[in-house]
Amino acid sequence: MTKRSPQSAVLTASAIRQAREAWMQDFEALAAYANLGDTPDSWQKFRLGWPNFFSDSASEGVQKSSNNLAESLYSAAQDWDRFCSENSARLPADYRSHNIPLLLWYRDLLRAVWKRSDPRGAALCALLGFHEQAGRSGIGEVVPVNVRHSGPSSLLPDPIAKILPPGEPMVDPSNCTIRWEFGCQFQRALYALMEWLWLAKICPQCGKYFIAGKTAQKFCSTRCFGEKKNSASLDFYYRHGKHLREKQKNSVKNSAKRGN
Repeated sequence: MTKRSPQSAVLTASAIRQAREAWMQDFEALAAYANLGDTPDSWQKFRLGWPNFFSDSASEGVQKSSNNLAESLYSAAQDWDRFCSENSARLPADYRSHNIPLLLWYRDLLRAVWKRSDPRGAALCALLGFHEQAGRSGIGEVVPVNVRHSGPSSLLPDPIAKILPPGEPMVDPSNCTIRWEFGCQFQRALYALMEWLWLAKICPQCGKYFIAGKTAQKFCSTRCFGEKKNSASLDFYYRHGKHLREKQKNSVKNSAKRGN
């Protein structure tokens, strides 16, 4: 058996650590996308923070996303928001919640995966580009729209959006394995997260989607943990404090009587 030098072992450990840090950054980007708001300001902030989230870099032979994927998603969302604002008086009250752009539709599908509320895998299939499987599994009632102009006739419902490219199986003859590769960073990060799904959690205090640093972590921050702890203490005080104080007073009185 050949022995590896200490230097090679250190390099290997360093490479593993770097790879882990890179994946954690991608997972943080997924969490930021899951927390994406419904306003243009929120979209702009996310785009500035994660400019390559919808990038189309992929290995040779893998179908890439369209070159203008990010631009298409963000511009369509901007058009949708403008259309809703300009036509709010004549649109149904629930229009914004039932007709959303692809940028928010993908976000909602990611939330479903994050919350483990995708039992048939329809949301995951749609996000990874497996459109036919998503259709057979049932993709939900919310229909994404693409507002190209400013009139109602331009709303084009597409319940199985085909912008995200499907994953491709890649054969590695060096170790006789098959792996899946995807056309954009968003899909690759999501596929990797499926092996670390325990990291994807929702803060019970503020409802934020976040990546946990360890298995036992339940809150997104020490602030939320402290607020929950204080809330629990106050709740206990108001529910049981009066009874405990009366019990303590009675105990003191009884002790005084016995002393006399």
